[in-house]
Amino acid sequence: GGGARARSGGGARRVAAIGRQFQDSLDQLMKMLAQSSPHFVRCVKPNHALQPDNYDGAYVMRQLQQMGMVHVVKARKQGYAHRYAFDRFISQYGYLLEGAKATAADIAPVLAKHVGSSASSPKRNAVEILASLAFHSMVDTDGWAVGSSKLFLKASHQQQLEIARESHVKRVITEQLSVAVKKRELALLDKAVAAAVEVRMVGKLLDEARALLSKLREEEKASQSLLDAMEDRDLHSLSEALKACAAIGLKGQAVTDAKAMLVNLQNQASAASALTDALASNNPAKLKSALAMADACSLHSGQVQAAQRRLAGLSKKQELEAALAAAAKGSDLQALTILLGDADEIGLQGATLETAHQRHRALQAQATVLDDLQIAKRGRDATALRAAIARAQALPAPPPEIASALAEAKNTLAELDAAPPAMPVTGVAVGGRAGVAVCGSRMMGSSPMGAVPLSSGIPPVWLPCPDGSGGVPCRPLGQRIARLKQGSTLIRVVDGLFSRAKYVEKEVVLTPDSKQLSWEGGSKTVTLSEV
Repeated sequence: GGGARARSGGGARRVAAIGRQFQDSLDQLMKMLAQSSPHFVRCVKPNHALQPDNYDGAYVMRQLQQMGMVHVVKARKQGYAHRYAFDRFISQYGYLLEGAKATAADIAPVLAKHVGSSASSPKRNAVEILASLAFHSMVDTDGWAVGSSKLFLKASHQQQLEIARESHVKRVITEQLSVAVKKRELALLDKAVAAAVEVRMVGKLLDEARALLSKLREEEKASQSLLDAMEDRDLHSLSEALKACAAIGLKGQAVTDAKAMLVNLQNQASAASALTDALASNNPAKLKSALAMADACSLHSGQVQAAQRRLAGLSKKQELEAALAAAAKGSDLQALTILLGDADEIGLQGATLETAHQRHRALQAQATVLDDLQIAKRGRDATALRAAIARAQALPAPPPEIASALAEAKNTLAELDAAPPAMPVTGVAVGGRAGVAVCGSRMMGSSPMGAVPLSSGIPPVWLPCPDGSGGVPCRPLGQRIARLKQGSTLIRVVDGLFSRAKYVEKEVVLTPDSKQLSWEGGSKTVTLSEV
C-alpha cells in the first residue's frame, strides 16, 4: 500500500510540474503578444499539386471566399480606404491643376463646405485641388471627407485620381513627343519616347517618334563615320561612309564636303599612279602631264618632287651631254664626278656617257698614281718609290703633273740608291726622354732633316753620317771608340720630335773607361748603360 501511495504521489508531482511549465510558457507568449502588433498572414495555394508557375484561378477564389477575404475587401471598399496627409496629397497630385484650371467662384461651394473661410493652408490647398478636379468632372463631388490633418478618399476616388494623373502624364508626354518630332533633336526625342514607353502609351505619334528616333540614330552613326573618314583622308573609308549616308538619305554640308574630298582623293590617287608610270618611263611628256594632274588636285609628296627633279634634268639633257663631252676632254676629276651623278639621276644613256665614264676611270687612276708618288717621295721609301714609278710609267699619256712627280721620284730614288746604307747605333736617352743623335752636318744617314716623331716605346738610335763629316761613321768598333774619345759634334733631340726647332748640338767625348759620354767640360754625363 505504501508503495502505491508513493507511486501515486510521485505521479501527481510530475503532473503538477508539467502543468506549471505549460502555464509559464503561455504567460511568456501572452506578454510577447501584448508588446507587439501582430499581423496574420493567410496562405493561399496556387494549385492542388503545389507546382510553381501553375495558377488555378477558380481554386484560389474558392480559398479566398472560404477565408472570408472577399467580404473583407468589400467592406474596405465601402469605407475610406485611402487616407492622405495634406502635404503628401499636394505633392502627389498638385500638378493636375495644370489641366484643370477653375476660378474661385467655381470652387467656392466646395471650399465653403469643407474648410469654410479659413486662410490659405495645406488643408485649403488640398481641398482646392479636389474641388477643381470635381468641377471638371474628373473626380466625384461627394463621397470624400476632410479631417483635421488628412483627406479621406474611397477606392473610387483613388481610381479617378489615378486616371486623371495618367491622362495628365500622357498629355504632357504627347506635347513632348510633338516638340521633339518637330525639332528632330535626338536627345529630346530619345527622352520623350522613353517616357511614353514607361506609361505604356500607344498611338500614331509614338510610332512616328520611334521611327524618327531610329532614323536619327542611323544618321548620327553615319555622320560620325563620315567625319572619321574625312579626318583620316582614307579613300576606301570615305567611299563606304558616303554609301551609308546615301542609303539613309542623309544630306547636309558634311556630305557635300565629303563628296568633294572623295573626288579630290580619287584624283590624287590617279595622279600618283601617273607619276609612277612617268618616272618609270622617263618620258618628259608623261612627266609634264602627271605633274599637271598632281597640281590640279593639290598633291604634294616626295613623288611629285622626284618627278619635278627628273623633268628638270631631262629638260637640260642636251646641256648635260655637252658638259659631259667637255669634261671628258679635260682633267677636272671633281667636275666630271658631279656631272656623272646628274646623268645617273636622269637616266642618261649614250656614247657620250660611256666616254665620260672611261675618262673618269682614267682620271681616278692618274690621281691614285700621283698620290702614291708623292707619298713615297716624302717617305723616302725605295720600295714604295719603285712601285709608284712603275705604275706611273704604265699610264698612257700621263699629264704634266704626273710627269713632273715621276721625274722627282726617280731623282729621289737615285739619291737613295747612291747613299751608303745606314747602320743603326744605340741612341741616347737623357733625362728620361727618348732622343736621336746624328752628325753635325744635319744629315741623318743620307736623308735631309725632316720631322721624325719619336715615341718613348721605340728605342732611340744613333745614326752615323758620311765619313769626314763628323759624327760616328760606320767603322770598326775600335776606331769608333777611339773617335768618340777624341770628341765629336752630335745632335740631341729635345722633345721627342726631330725637327729644326727642337734639337741642340753637343760636343760629346767618351770617357777613358768607355762607360760614359760627357759634354760641357765633363759637367754633364750619361752612362752607356742607359742607352
